[in-house]
Amino acid sequence: MNNISLVQDINEVEIILEQFFRQGTHTNNYILAREYENVINERLLYKFISQDNAFLLLNKGNCYRVYYFINDTACYEIPDTDKVMVLEILYRGKSGFPDEMVKFWVKNNFKEHLLRDCYFLKPDQIIKEKTIMDPQVKIKLADTVEESEFARHLINKYLDPYTGDPLV
Repeated sequence: MNNISLVQDINEVEIILEQFFRQGTHTNNYILAREYENVINERLLYKFISQDNAFLLLNKGNCYRVYYFINDTACYEIPDTDKVMVLEILYRGKSGFPDEMVKFWVKNNFKEHLLRDCYFLKPDQIIKEKTIMDPQVKIKLADTVEESEFARHLINKYLDPYTGDPLV
């Protein structure tokens, strides 16, 4: 494996941000400082540094979620790990589609996994009649092993193992 190392404290993250997050950087980093501290304390955050690019890898158990700071798309040095790596490429609208980032990750053997669209709703536009919950639906903790196993079966069958997104 390449030089992937455990992030020991928040100062390491701050140094990465200072050195690699500058004008023109391609990034999908949206982690808040408090979240960084939590995953650092749980010993789940790793880093990989190349000459002009940096990667933070969050250990999710079955995969690493990759947060990247790409300044040189011609540099194809990326982490070499023992687990699947999953990342999101963020962009706004069709006109802002990140062709350069897609090419970068495809060149590094990443494959398209799931496509997502993000929508928003202003509170004053909520149609109240449609948000009333069905009184027949009851949400509760599992009482038996069978109920727990059934819930696990549904999760495994209908949710993506890497992102937790519904499989459509």
